[in-house]
Amino acid sequence: MRGGVKEEKKTTERYTLADLEKWAETGGNVDPPIRLGVFGDPVAHSLSPQTQDAAVRACGIEMQYARFHIRANELRSALLLLPKLDFVGINVYRPNIYVEPSAAAPGYHSIPFSASHPKMKSEWHIFDPEVLYWGPHHVQSLWGAKSIYITENGCAASDELSENGRVYDSDRVMFLRAFLTQLQRATADGVPVKGYFHWSLMDNFEWIYGYGNRFGLVYVDFATQKRIPKASAAWFREASRQNAVV
Repeated sequence: MRGGVKEEKKTTERYTLADLEKWAETGGNVDPPIRLGVFGDPVAHSLSPQTQDAAVRACGIEMQYARFHIRANELRSALLLLPKLDFVGINVYRPNIYVEPSAAAPGYHSIPFSASHPKMKSEWHIFDPEVLYWGPHHVQSLWGAKSIYITENGCAASDELSENGRVYDSDRVMFLRAFLTQLQRATADGVPVKGYFHWSLMDNFEWIYGYGNRFGLVYVDFATQKRIPKASAAWFREASRQNAVV
């Protein structure tokens, strides 16, 4: 049996543990350089209590603690039972913020996304393929991960059946090609990414969006339960067969 931790990563362009320590010194009063892993940093590092508290705030974890009735110190105590990870799994979809250098502490400040910045179908899904380059890099450099899995990555699209009964999700094919090119760039740098899991295989019930936002490689007719592979399914099959971006 192998044990690991999965995190939801929302990356900026660059991030180091020193950035987190510097951010912690501000008391968390400015935007953090990254949406930190709730579990990952306490597991991977012996962080100071101040920095751990900063990491908790960076994740907006107060709401999650309230939802699951878990106290921060209880979580940290549980994490002591995980002294060694076999792998780290990360969900990567979009950047959280962009930053630029600043003379004021902590050495940077956030800048807004342009109103015309490209997005996928979901209004929250800012398009930036380089997150799949920097995300694994951050995990390797910060946590010393020996094995990394992309446990979620994908996008919703306006999937509609054409007259010939096929689904031509050209935007999802574009998304996959762009993101996996950046992941391939990371592995070429020596980042130990061992696997990629697309979200998702089939259209399903997507949280507050219900059946409206389709993330699948396979179209599902929810009335009849008929499954129809989309154009992206053919692309993903060929990329998997060749183990290359096609």
